[in-house]
Amino acid sequence: MENHHGKQAVVIGAGIIGICCARALQRQGFRVTVIDRQEPGKSCSFGNAGAITPSSALPNSLPGVLMKVPGWLFHEDGPLFIHWQYFPRLIPWLFRFLKSANWSTVDETTTALLNLHANSFKLYQSLAKEIDAEDLIIESLSLNVYSSVKDYLHSLSHWKLLKAKGIIYEELDEMKLRQLEPNLAEKYRWGIMVENAGFTSNPFRLVQKLSETFQQNGGVILNRSVKQLIENGITA
Repeated sequence: MENHHGKQAVVIGAGIIGICCARALQRQGFRVTVIDRQEPGKSCSFGNAGAITPSSALPNSLPGVLMKVPGWLFHEDGPLFIHWQYFPRLIPWLFRFLKSANWSTVDETTTALLNLHANSFKLYQSLAKEIDAEDLIIESLSLNVYSSVKDYLHSLSHWKLLKAKGIIYEELDEMKLRQLEPNLAEKYRWGIMVENAGFTSNPFRLVQKLSETFQQNGGVILNRSVKQLIENGITA
């Protein structure tokens, strides 16, 4: 058991982010309760690819995104789906999002995110060692593939922004791509290979192991639905 010193905290969500936050709070002496409708790791952390990529630092609010937003808004499988009833409440956020879609802000945000992400792989390795699960974290190159030259060149312009900030990658033509991934679908003809990356071989198991350690140290996990947040007597 870890000492709590009377400090308490509640974390909503028992995926990889929620459980990692809960463990961090425990180390700072908090008595922590995690709330989720499902058991740890059974939602997004159950089915994701488990990629660990410190180079993923470009913000979503890139210049030119304004032209794409209208086509995204009302498609449930799109990158920005908003239920029409909630849309009026989201207008202030959307305004700030679109206002940040300029190269000066993108440059600042990218630098900040790269600094934030820099040690992510080592930190995951440290977490895995703590729970005797080093085999769940695998260091490897990351391969991004493209089926059209338009998409490839558009993406390459963004990769060059990252390269200027120290990200190391290699541009791959179709021959090099096939040598690396001979079973890749024929439609993919261009690629970017990035260093300093990796993945977890079992995202669900990683969250499970971390949640077990969390509970062994006095943490509580409740299978509940959160209906509303109240701060200082005001419903949020």
